[in-house]
Amino acid sequence: MKTIRMITIFALLMIATSLGMQMVVAQGPDGVDPTTIPFADNQPHSIAANTSLWLRFGYGNSTDAGERATATIRLVNGNHSGVIFEVWPPERVNNTADNKPVGRGTAMNIDCASGQPSEQGQCQTSDLSWTGGFGASGTYFVRVINTNNNSVSFWLTIEGWTVSLPPPTPTSPPTATNTPVMVSPTVVTETIPASVTPTVVTVPTPLIVISLPSEPAVISNADDPNRAVYNDYQPHRLAARSATWFRFDYSTSDDLGDRLTTMIRLVNGNGSGVRFEVWTPDMLSEWWTKQPVGRGTAASADSADLVWKGGFSAGGAYYVRVINDNAITTTFLLTIE
Repeated sequence: MKTIRMITIFALLMIATSLGMQMVVAQGPDGVDPTTIPFADNQPHSIAANTSLWLRFGYGNSTDAGERATATIRLVNGNHSGVIFEVWPPERVNNTADNKPVGRGTAMNIDCASGQPSEQGQCQTSDLSWTGGFGASGTYFVRVINTNNNSVSFWLTIEGWTVSLPPPTPTSPPTATNTPVMVSPTVVTETIPASVTPTVVTVPTPLIVISLPSEPAVISNADDPNRAVYNDYQPHRLAARSATWFRFDYSTSDDLGDRLTTMIRLVNGNGSGVRFEVWTPDMLSEWWTKQPVGRGTAASADSADLVWKGGFSAGGAYYVRVINDNAITTTFLLTIE
């Protein structure tokens, strides 16, 4: 009998422990249901002033070769932007008050001349990034924090052989028609002399029309350098099989007399179907018959960005032509530094 009682107690303890472990795994950031946290979608988003938001992603801890796979998280143009990010595993994410994420986005030191990573480099990347692996497969979390006093846009990307970002559930778009709102008619009573029976006149209230909000503008029919605008370092949407122009000012040298180098970058441009060209002002006359002075290229097949780096012999305004070769509208982000 005593043996049976001990077995029963042990079984109950095992069940309680199992339930406790399940409760820990099921919890999200500070007790939030993790299933309500959206998966990262590698697209630009906005974040309110002095707030944070959470994203999640799936991760597998091994590849076919048996090696631990890595995930690379990148906050585009995050350096000095006032937006930062942290990486959290599921076992710590329900206690963020301890401030112990497994990683944070940092800027990489690079060689100022070549733009290549260098521990002795005196320049830094414009992106904040983190690369690492985890000991177990599962769902992991990224906390994006806006330390600015105003809302800003951010672009977070998560990449890796074993990273999974399930697409959002498709929803039927609303029909873009004006929907009238019917309001109960107003009854107006008109007083007539006593010899006449009062008449009730029904006057319908005018219809209230609610217009659906318009989508962000799509750039189209802008393949003309005379319509070039200064780059604003924000994501833009470019219509299918079209192009647009940007301009930027260039100085030949700094205070020390050294010739300045300009770096133009199309974020995630490699393999995206969007590309760019660099043009000098003297080439704009009948530019369609000429070749640009430069094009964005990838440093390697694994590089996400298209980059051009160089200088010019004279100061002034120079131009960048962005081309969308896709059959659909595509979002792009161009930076000029």
